[in-house]
Amino acid sequence: DQWRHIWEKIRNFTFVLSELHCARYGDNGLWLACPWVSEAPNPEGEWRHRPGRITAILENRDGTWMAVHTHHSLVP
Repeated sequence: DQWRHIWEKIRNFTFVLSELHCARYGDNGLWLACPWVSEAPNPEGEWRHRPGRITAILENRDGTWMAVHTHHSLVP
């Protein structure tokens, strides 16, 4: 729900999978970090580049990978 007002104001949201980093931890865990890019209008209405990154923690629960924590942030 927190992203509902963002999705309608951006375009071309894409994960940069060529720069994905991830590793397993323990028997059932996985962390990942992946940059993403999108475009958003500036105050004048012109589209501008809007890069960011997702970090996530996944756990394997009975054979299904489930995201137990995710965080998206813009590049400062």
